[in-house]
Amino acid sequence: MAHLDLDHHLPVSGNFWEKVLFQSAVYDGNPMAVHHALHAAATLRPDHFQRWFALWAGCIDDLFEGPVADDAKRRAALIAESMQQHLRIASDPEQFTDAYRQALGMSSAAAASGTSLAAL
Repeated sequence: MAHLDLDHHLPVSGNFWEKVLFQSAVYDGNPMAVHHALHAAATLRPDHFQRWFALWAGCIDDLFEGPVADDAKRRAALIAESMQQHLRIASDPEQFTDAYRQALGMSSAAAASGTSLAAL
């Protein structure tokens, strides 16, 4: 299991999401490189991404509403899927939660049929 320094991670993560959602220039890191290093140290699996998304979406739903909140969940799901593809982690659409499917704009039928992100 990898150690995560939350005192360092949370401000960096906040800056990342501020850039993603509000186009600020605060964040200048490389999240893919960080996750590649994390994956090398402690293998990441699809359930890690599902759990992260569930926590993220739950926090968004508890604290915010409206189009930016919806966009935050949609982008989080797309980023999670992109990370898994780059890390060559198989993602099984049949295992997606309803919230994950909704954030991706997928119906249950699309997930069950294996519709790829490219088709969304």
